[in-house]
Amino acid sequence: MKYLIVIAIVFAGIWLWRANRPAARKEAKAPPAQAQLQDMVSCAACELHVPRAEAVHGRQGALYCSTGHRQRAEG
Repeated sequence: MKYLIVIAIVFAGIWLWRANRPAARKEAKAPPAQAQLQDMVSCAACELHVPRAEAVHGRQGALYCSTGHRQRAEG
């Protein structure tokens, strides 16, 4: 009977030690910032979709994925 009590105390000690380790603590962290949604546009030359902020503006309002495609299309 006394061995059963000793084993129970040892298991309780191990459980408390593991629950209170700094690495195991679940600290309240701020949720990760959600990425802003961006408007996607299609390249006038190859139809690749790129974010509007990264698109290269060409003549007559056309949008391109790179300056090479803009030059080739308008060239």
